[in-house]
Amino acid sequence: MGLQEYFAQLGRGVDLVAECSGLSVPDLEQIGASAQDAAELISLHTIYFGPTPYTGKQRSAIDAARRNGHCLSTLRLIESFTRRVKARLAAWNLRVELCATPSEQVDAVARLRLREMRVPREYCERAMLRQHPNGLATLTVTGNGLDMADAFRTIDHKRPGESFVARMLG
Repeated sequence: MGLQEYFAQLGRGVDLVAECSGLSVPDLEQIGASAQDAAELISLHTIYFGPTPYTGKQRSAIDAARRNGHCLSTLRLIESFTRRVKARLAAWNLRVELCATPSEQVDAVARLRLREMRVPREYCERAMLRQHPNGLATLTVTGNGLDMADAFRTIDHKRPGESFVARMLG
């Protein structure tokens, strides 16, 4: 097989993955695939053609990937993003959207969607002390912004630890 044929096969994407039906990793290794390539193809086959409670979304993803002509590397990229989503339904929704997205925009759309899904961190008042191996320690205090700014201004930044402790004890 020449390079042209090799790249033509990789460009088949979902159709190439579909051909793994009924095969296992050892079967693919037997016909010349590396262990890593075989495992990846079987994994993609399980996602796109295996049993799932979201068969409608699975069909939509397959149809969209075919329509957009997604190659194997684009499917890998899509799965690298959907793996980051814990909820299965949300992962399928993201997969369907990314399969329906042109290849050159998959990365940007995925990053945007993952950012939107991220739950903003909840801050609350607290204090943490972290000891360092060199004998120093870091005190982290979260509180009212104005109070923290006032406390920060009173610290001598040439000798912060000493001035902070002196202020607290004084």
